[in-house]
Amino acid sequence: MNQILFGLALILFNFIAAYATETSAMAIDLLPDFAGYLIIWLMLEKRRFNRYMKGLYAGIAFMIPVSFLFFLAQIQGLFINGLTQDARNTGWKLLGIILSGFAYVYTEYYGLVMLIAVLLTGWLLFALLEYWTRTNQHKLKGNVCRIGMGIGAITALCHAASALIILPFSWNLITYPLSLLLLVCVWFAMKDVSEIETPSRT
Repeated sequence: MNQILFGLALILFNFIAAYATETSAMAIDLLPDFAGYLIIWLMLEKRRFNRYMKGLYAGIAFMIPVSFLFFLAQIQGLFINGLTQDARNTGWKLLGIILSGFAYVYTEYYGLVMLIAVLLTGWLLFALLEYWTRTNQHKLKGNVCRIGMGIGAITALCHAASALIILPFSWNLITYPLSLLLLVCVWFAMKDVSEIETPSRT
């Protein structure tokens, strides 16, 4: 459970550091999302205890290579320029074009990238809600799942709005507290779920 929470924290929170290259200024997320997705994927590999968790597993698997390309796009200034200067390196030039596209998407539509992360977190809460509803063991945890999905919906709307609306302050001042509340809801909802605490035998 702790590993899943740590993976979610890597995905939902971003600490950006700027660095300069010979040609441009770049920014890198010090908490790479792909590491968070990879951790969650590894933890869910034998913990897919219902159909919703299986769907989440597939969604996380899709996001691992996508988020890794976003990460490469952030650090491309450290290695791609020298490789693309040689006219014979057609493959590297193609990679440079692809990474430039991912860098553009991450820069211009960062909110939509985070929207996907929040939706996947809501998906996890939905899977946990189904678990507690099916077992009928803990109604409070089911209600926490519903509250968490509501918080996730608001957070997702804020991320979507951040791609369209410029505020006089950072949207992170709104989304970070909401993401923290979302993590607390996930933590509480996952407590005592034996299928998450220990690998399933099936």
